[in-house]
Amino acid sequence: MKKAIYIVLLLFVFTIKSCVFGISEHNMLVKGQTKDIFRNIVSPGVKIIMYGDHKKLDSTISDVNGNYQLEYTSDDYLHYHVKYFNSFKNKLPYNFELHSDNYPDLFPTTQNCNYMGYIELEYDKENEIDVNAFVPVVWKVNTQVENNIHHKLRSKSSCGYGSPKYYHHDYNRVIIKSENIDTLYYFTARPNTEMRLYFIYNPTPEDIHSNPEQVVYPIQTTTIDTISLSYSIDCNSF
Repeated sequence: MKKAIYIVLLLFVFTIKSCVFGISEHNMLVKGQTKDIFRNIVSPGVKIIMYGDHKKLDSTISDVNGNYQLEYTSDDYLHYHVKYFNSFKNKLPYNFELHSDNYPDLFPTTQNCNYMGYIELEYDKENEIDVNAFVPVVWKVNTQVENNIHHKLRSKSSCGYGSPKYYHHDYNRVIIKSENIDTLYYFTARPNTEMRLYFIYNPTPEDIHSNPEQVVYPIQTTTIDTISLSYSIDCNSF
């Protein structure tokens, strides 16, 4: 009898404390699917981590069908968000983009082509977030370089201006430091996207008012895993 009375008193005290201090539990639920929308296939093995004020709270990995769900209950008032990673169980180098129809405005403004930042969650609501987890296309770039006198010929790739504005950011960069060389390097690219390959060189770097010049090659990617590209660059032509 005394034990029952003690339990009732504890519940009463907790209820009073919750009312006075505003303590209440929040149920955070996030679920969705990880899928390569370019190739229309599911992307299993994506790691999803839930954070509260950037402190890791829980995690899961999307299943063989690309589905995932995370639920967390807390009485702390935190800023909850999730982030997506390649898991150690998955050897495919996924890149991540948000594509959920339920969250059309959540594309991070600082997002570049192969990175998706934290996605904030709403309290006591079923947050459904689908993620475009895709394997990037590989460019095999073979370049014959001549007269690279200053040893600073740069090459980079970016999404083209025909793509959505939040994709116009640099993907890869290299600096070629040999004066004359046949070189091979690899870039990754977004599938089914208007991309651009740049070669940038400053013929007069000793002039502090001079600006580098560039040549640009437009490239429309597909879902082919690897594409071979070949260029001859004479730095005297800049």
